[in-house]
Amino acid sequence: MDQCRKDEAMAVGNTQALSLSVEHKDIDFVEHFQYLGSNISRDGDTNYDIYTRIGKASSVHRRLRPVWRSKNISKNTKMRLYTSIVIPSAIYASETWTAAKTTGC
Repeated sequence: MDQCRKDEAMAVGNTQALSLSVEHKDIDFVEHFQYLGSNISRDGDTNYDIYTRIGKASSVHRRLRPVWRSKNISKNTKMRLYTSIVIPSAIYASETWTAAKTTGC
């Protein structure tokens, strides 16, 4: 999905197929899109956003690998970096996630 496109729409909830056009150009409907760093899903499911956040936190953690392996940086400093950089990247916008018990685990 091209993140620079401004001509996409998303119908939320249980809706029938819609047709939308602007200046004779059809607008594509999407299942999810990114808005202010969060992934919004058509059905309101937050799993996609949660998995994306986990992936971003993992990426941040991986980029800091030289810091974690360094003998010159104290354990206290490493913990402060972890709690101030890695954790916030994982839980950004988590207050908007729905709390639901998942099955099949």
